[in-house]
Amino acid sequence: MPDMDGVEATRRIRSQWPADRQPRIIALTAHALHGDRERFLAGGMDDYLSKPIEGEELMRALSQCGKPAGETPDGPRETRIAREAEEGGDNAIRGQVLAQLRLVLGSDAEAMLPEFIQGFLHSGDELVEQMKLAAAQGQPRDLERAAHTLKSTSATLGIQTLAELAGQLEQRAAAGGMDGTAELVARIDAEYAGARIQLQGPW
Repeated sequence: MPDMDGVEATRRIRSQWPADRQPRIIALTAHALHGDRERFLAGGMDDYLSKPIEGEELMRALSQCGKPAGETPDGPRETRIAREAEEGGDNAIRGQVLAQLRLVLGSDAEAMLPEFIQGFLHSGDELVEQMKLAAAQGQPRDLERAAHTLKSTSATLGIQTLAELAGQLEQRAAAGGMDGTAELVARIDAEYAGARIQLQGPW
């Protein structure tokens, strides 16, 4: 959000929305800094999470919203999510993403899934190309930025292997060294290509 950060957005929501329509607002940051939680809560937010999101922490935060888990045609939503998250073989990543986004989006998941996935794939294509170029040209800062973004988006969607590889690349580039980065970029490229195939529709 280049023109408004989360604290300012929360302040405006709290001041402009009627009390009976106030949403529950949870802060989500890529870097956990000392004092963040207190600052966000003081700014009117209800809770705070840092990336990569841990399942237990996410469930704890969402459980405070007071909404029933609901049912799906295949039974309770939690049961279906657990089954999809445990899918293996060629659908492992697809199952992880379905589980993660349904936990986050709840009843809105079905309608919003295609938009989330297309956004991830569009940015992922660009980020992987940026990594390849930065590695080839020996530009650790550009490499660090691209790796950080891919790590955060992958972790948010529950694509853990890709997030971990991008995190390793981010740390290496942040240290200013380029040794081994080309190999890591190649591994990320291959992992992303596999995820891309699985995530393409229909959903």
